[in-house]
Formats: sequence, C-alpha cells, structure tokens
Amino acid sequence: MYRVPPRIGIDIPQCANHRDRFAVGICDDCQQNFCSDCLEIYDFKTRDGSATLHLCPKCVNKREAGRANSYILGGILVAIFGVIFVGAGVAASARGALVLLPFGIVILIFGIGEIVYGVNRRPSEEAEVYEQEVEAETAEELTVPAEAEQMEEADRLYDELLSKYMEHWGAPTGPQLLDNEIRAYTWHGDTFEQAVAKVYRRQRNKR
Repeated sequence: MYRVPPRIGIDIPQCANHRDRFAVGICDDCQQNFCSDCLEIYDFKTRDGSATLHLCPKCVNKREAGRANSYILGGILVAIFGVIFVGAGVAASARGALVLLPFGIVILIFGIGEIVYGVNRRPSEEAEVYEQEVEAETAEELTVPAEAEQMEEADRLYDELLSKYMEHWGAPTGPQLLDNEIRAYTWHGDTFEQAVAKVYRRQRNKR
C-alpha cells in the first residue's frame, strides 16, 4: 500500500474511502477509484456461465442485499401458494381427499425455508458499521487537508501583506498595524485565516 502525499494527491487517483492511499482499481458498479483494501472480487452466475467483478464494500452490500431480497420475495410468494394449497387440502380432506394437504405443507415449508435463507444472506450489521466507519474516516481525511490548505493560504497572504505594510510604513510600524487589523477581526469571532483573507481583500479593493 502506498501513501499519497497531500500536495500531489490531487493529480493521482486516490482511494474514495482513504484519501491518503493510491487507488489500484475501479469499482465496476459505482466507477470510483479504490485501494487494495477496499476492492473485493465478486463472482456471480450469468446466463452464459459466470463473471467476476471488482467491487467496493458498499456495492458488494448492495448486490448482496438485492439477491437476498429476491430470495425473500420468492419465498413469500411460494409460501402464499403453500397456504392456498393447505387451505384447499383441509377443505378437500373433509370430503376424503388427502392429496392437496401434504402437497401444500411441503410448498409452505419450502417457501419459509427460502425466506429464512434470504434473511441470512442479507449484509450483516458489521458490514453496515464498517461502511459508516469508512464514511466517517473519509470525511475526517477530507477535512484535514482542507484545513491545512487554508492555513497555508493564510500564511501566504499574511507574508504578502506584511511585505507591503513594511514597504509602506516601515518596521516596526507596518507589522504592528497589520497585526492590529487582523486582531480587530478575530475579536469579532473570525478565525485567523478568515481575518487575514478579509484584510487582504480590503487592501486589494483599495488599489
């Protein structure tokens, strides 16, 4: 696994779940880039045979949930037919015909078994928790570079303002005036980065 440096990560494919890792492939369903820890090999049957996909955890869970729901729905339909046959068998048994009743019971048991199988195939809570953890981790990783970039931009603007203030008012008056202007904004609730940006915009508008 290779880490992506923050400053060059913009131009290099990054994992959609881990912004500090190189992507090694694309999810065949959502078409996003992912690292080797996130991509999973997913085999499934087709009409012509079988196929293999590379999927991210979220897309794997979606496919598994879809397959599980199809089993559950099919089981419900089969169970309904089983109940109908059981009812018809009970009515027929009163007239001495016992063929439909055991047949309906078998169908009902098969439908219930298919429902249970579908429920067991659904993605576990652990998979859902993993998705939530990945989303939280991704959000945190996206926030840190954004804050670092804001600080770097504020430092750049401050250095540019400081050179102009010193050129116009000299030292130590220039730095003191600049710091006082920034402090006036921070007293009103702005962060240092916001205050520097406002002073910079105001000086630029004076030109």
